[in-house]
Amino acid sequence: MATYSPELLYKKIDDAQEIFGGLSQTSQFMVSLNLGRSAIRQRGIGELNRYLTNCGLFSQSKGTSETYDFLCSDATLPGSTFNVIEETGSRQGMIERFPMQRIYSEFDLTFYVDREYNTIRLFEEWMNWIDPLNTGGDVYDGDEDGQEGLNERTSFYRLRYPNSYKTDISVIKFERGFWRNPNRDNQTSQLQKQPILKYNFIEAFPLNTVAIPLSYDGSDITKITITFAYTRYTVAKQNPRPSTNQRASINLSSDNVRIASSSASTASTAAVPVGYIDGQPYYGAFHEHTRADGTVVRMVGSEHVGTPHAVIYGTVAESIAQTVSTPTPSPASSPNPSPSPAASPNPSPSPAPSPAPSPTPTPSPAPSPSPSPAPSPSPSPSPSPSPSPGY
Repeated sequence: MATYSPELLYKKIDDAQEIFGGLSQTSQFMVSLNLGRSAIRQRGIGELNRYLTNCGLFSQSKGTSETYDFLCSDATLPGSTFNVIEETGSRQGMIERFPMQRIYSEFDLTFYVDREYNTIRLFEEWMNWIDPLNTGGDVYDGDEDGQEGLNERTSFYRLRYPNSYKTDISVIKFERGFWRNPNRDNQTSQLQKQPILKYNFIEAFPLNTVAIPLSYDGSDITKITITFAYTRYTVAKQNPRPSTNQRASINLSSDNVRIASSSASTASTAAVPVGYIDGQPYYGAFHEHTRADGTVVRMVGSEHVGTPHAVIYGTVAESIAQTVSTPTPSPASSPNPSPSPAASPNPSPSPAPSPAPSPTPTPSPAPSPSPSPAPSPSPSPSPSPSPSPGY
């Protein structure tokens, strides 16, 4: 039985504001019809562009990207569905469904109508190009005055080939926030990068022109809605790229040290320790060091330094075994070990003891002139022949 803890069901108001503060807005989008006076980077629609140019639709602009794309007021991102088949009886009491065909629904675009009515004529002439009017031996090839005078009753229509009127239409979705500080950044052109979603409708063409209502009852901006059909669509997302590359590790060839990317704050809260030192788990920063014999060990600290620092072992037993077997080195130890464990590694400023035994034995080490706190080295290695003064 599933159980839910209160931590999963409770949200602070700050957390909720962070989640709901980053939602997408419907009013930030752009439509690209990809039509124009100049040659578009698509095959087959050069004749369509020439035809629309003859109609005077690009007399004040080079293409739809300069005028008509910005007049789009409403756009619908379509969905898709699967046409399924049903398999009955293969499993007892079960009806299985399998997709056999993907169906793409049409999408609508609504445009504001300008005072020259070029928005209406753009789509009307596009549909006239798909199914041109034939008058005897002549075919309507576009005109700035439209189909003026073509009223013959014997006129007929003949459809063109699909590759001559289909084009790719794009709907780009973005968000606000191109300027972090509009009063300052717009002078330096520092546009902020953000994720961008692009719907690309392949082989699209106008399918239906929705009726335009006109009324004296309250004046409003005239709009035209076009329904488009297409073969399929693709969805692409453009993610912002970071300005600097974050490297996981750095190779220093001078001293053969590889610094692993690990911070003390992150490692201290990790559930798994980095290793063990003297039988205790270690969670702090570390680096990997290559010894002279080629072995790679982990050591304490984020960087390799000249002062001695501990080695991190993989298991508790290994760290204890290495601690027991390895004597603790003293930084001031003499390179030549002394046979006597009590001998001082640093020479005392007092005169060295004479190899010959002193004729008068010293009962106590206190009178020794040496400033060292160690006992006086008066006892000779050989036993003194004189009796002790205490007897």
